[in-house]
Amino acid sequence: MKVIVPIPITETQYQQSPTDGYGWGYATGAVVYNAGTPYVVGNIVYVAALKSDFECIVGTTGNAPVLAGNTWWVRVGASNAWRPFDGVVSVQEEGYSGSSINSNDKLYVSLRGLGPFDTVALLNVNASGVRTFFQTSFGVSTYDQTISMIDDKEIIDAWTYCFADANFHNNVVFENIDGWGTANDSWLLIEIFLTGAWASDHKAKVGEVVVGLALDIGETHAGVSMDLVDYSRKEFDAFGNATLVKRAYSDNASFEVEVLSARRSRVQALIKGLRATPCVWYPTAADANDGIIIYGFPSSFGITYATPERAYASLEIEGLT
Repeated sequence: MKVIVPIPITETQYQQSPTDGYGWGYATGAVVYNAGTPYVVGNIVYVAALKSDFECIVGTTGNAPVLAGNTWWVRVGASNAWRPFDGVVSVQEEGYSGSSINSNDKLYVSLRGLGPFDTVALLNVNASGVRTFFQTSFGVSTYDQTISMIDDKEIIDAWTYCFADANFHNNVVFENIDGWGTANDSWLLIEIFLTGAWASDHKAKVGEVVVGLALDIGETHAGVSMDLVDYSRKEFDAFGNATLVKRAYSDNASFEVEVLSARRSRVQALIKGLRATPCVWYPTAADANDGIIIYGFPSSFGITYATPERAYASLEIEGLT
């Protein structure tokens, strides 16, 4: 069982400049706010300093959007570029058109000067493949791996090869990255891409990108439980007609973990320290790529001393939408 504690991503670490070549992910679908432009109800603008998109709710000219006390604007959410780091898995950054490097079927996330890290997790991905590349401040490439997101387990014969619906993994974890360095010339590149027939009518997307050190808690036992929590609602009009209102959802998970007794105190301190802290939890990278992965915080943790060598822990994680 492992947990990735995310490194907070800052504006200086996240390369968004179009001249960077790899750090695009910058386009937002919304236009940049301009103080001299008259806006009408329904217009959506992007404010780089606030990392957010805003929708006009009262026609205005010269009244800039702010995070609190808005009269003319309401915050829609994180801008397209910052959605991978907004703590919301269900809202995805989308690929976009308009340059020779990026298109609808590609996304690039370039991060520099992160300090020590060894694991990258991507959640809620729409892609046929993901590449992760790391280069040290000395210009040496120490990691370069591409993982296919296409799930071909059901392709068992010629018929299913030709006619079975395409299935994709939605999560992926890259481990054993020798990531280190705080200088801007030490950088991590993540490329999310769609190829083939899927690229013609779909966009590459990602909900959350988490980079950090993966901490080992113990060995996960069989019987992992993952539950869907749906926040959709059924609403009725005055005549009793029902309408389903689709809303976000989250996952909850329960793990039984075997912990070495010598590490029990450390594990207890780790879990206590991660209260109210969104992290990525998964048994192994292979399990994570098959869907046993959750982004959330520990809601319950209990540990039982069993033998001089072993302790057994139950861990429940409440997922975020």
